Amino acid sequence: MGKTHYTKIRYKGKHEYIWDEDGKYIRNKSKFIIDKTTGVNDKLKKESNDLIKGYPYIKQRVKVIKNMEKKIYYAKVWIMTEGNDLTKLKNFKKRSFRGYHLDHQFPIAEGFKKDIPPEVISHIDNLKFIPAKKNLRKRDTITHETEKLIESIKKKVK
Repeated sequence: MGKTHYTKIRYKGKHEYIWDEDGKYIRNKSKFIIDKTTGVNDKLKKESNDLIKGYPYIKQRVKVIKNMEKKIYYAKVWIMTEGNDLTKLKNFKKRSFRGYHLDHQFPIAEGFKKDIPPEVISHIDNLKFIPAKKNLRKRDTITHETEKLIESIKKKVK
């Protein structure tokens, strides 16, 4: 059974401990002590913060992701994606919150699950602008065509 982690907070002038998946404290019998095994997660948090510093738009996109490795992966993909010349893509001028979204044809979530490098997922050939409603419905759907597309991009990137 894993250790239960807590975060130390100040509430009404007293210290309290609340359950937190990434917390630094663990309960040992009736006392709360600092868990020395959280150092790896702290390094990942620092890497994540360093990566998204200066990118408020990307910081906003990844702030809800709790898994630090996943957060770093998403941040890298979005930084590289926005680094592409997106003006070459059809419907670029229609990009907006309700209009057209930038779509990763092979989804970022699946790229993370299948350990595909961020350079491949963020490649310009994997991007297109599609209507916002369609993009929200699509979510992380993979088709045979997107599988072939990602394989061809892998060959280009190598």
